[in-house]
Amino acid sequence: MTVMTVAPVTMAGAPAPVVHEITRVPSARAVQQQRPAGGLTRMSMGEQIEYAEMLARSGMVPKHFRNRPADVLWAIGYAAELGLGPVAAMQGITVINGVPSANAQLMGTLVRRAGHKLRVRATGTEAVAELIRADDPEHVFRVSWTLDDAARAGLCRLVDGQPIARDDKGRQLPWMSYPRAMLRARAISELCREAAQDALSGLIYTPEELGAVWVDEEGNLTNAPAAPAIEQQPAGPSAQDAADRAARATTAEEVSRLYRLAHGYGLLEAPVTAGGITGQLGDALIARGRALRAAEQRHQDDSESYADTEYDDH
Repeated sequence: MTVMTVAPVTMAGAPAPVVHEITRVPSARAVQQQRPAGGLTRMSMGEQIEYAEMLARSGMVPKHFRNRPADVLWAIGYAAELGLGPVAAMQGITVINGVPSANAQLMGTLVRRAGHKLRVRATGTEAVAELIRADDPEHVFRVSWTLDDAARAGLCRLVDGQPIARDDKGRQLPWMSYPRAMLRARAISELCREAAQDALSGLIYTPEELGAVWVDEEGNLTNAPAAPAIEQQPAGPSAQDAADRAARATTAEEVSRLYRLAHGYGLLEAPVTAGGITGQLGDALIARGRALRAAEQRHQDDSESYADTEYDDH
């Protein structure tokens, strides 16, 4: 937008008009609306319905759009609002309980397309996302997500620093399968909501944040894996194995590690036999740990007593 200002004219020697050009940065919404949505905008409603029905029959569209032409038609309209093609919209957008959501990749695309800078670095234990807005380049928005954050949010449990997350059938949940990708998605979505919500057009949550349990490494809905057969569950030690290892342990710290491991795999209430007595694994580990700790304390007291005696003799 250009604004013209003219200097006042005097009787003696009128100066030439002075024109100042003021360039205003368009809003994210304006940028999106300026982008053509492709050939779909030239289709009639009947043609769009026919196109949606064809896409819904395709085996290449995400499963939540298959055989649902009305949902596909909605996605086409939403894609036009975002300036995206329908395929990109269907790959990145999922409706959870009537609320549209987007994977982190699509959020990042929308934010960068609005002119903002987004940087992300992630490891298996922490993800840090930074955003610099085009209209406020001096300020850096920053969000970090760690496994400790995920544990506090109830998304997983930490056992010896490793995330443990299983459903009631023993299947690994995404936070256990690919924690790096999950941390990255959480950091991106929280940052985009905080710093660039105007660029998201209402897509402010990921499917997982809205309660979707089974998502893939890209954050899209996926089918739950088949429950493993009982004989194919060597994910951790059996309860009796843990009890036997505790009986052979020579330090209280070894038993403490076994207790944490058993807690992570939900084995503490499993029945075991230890010392000829049948009971719960958790109780057996606690008893064994206390016995070893008491023995260690007696040994320490004897050592100190011996050292005092040696000192007195000299």
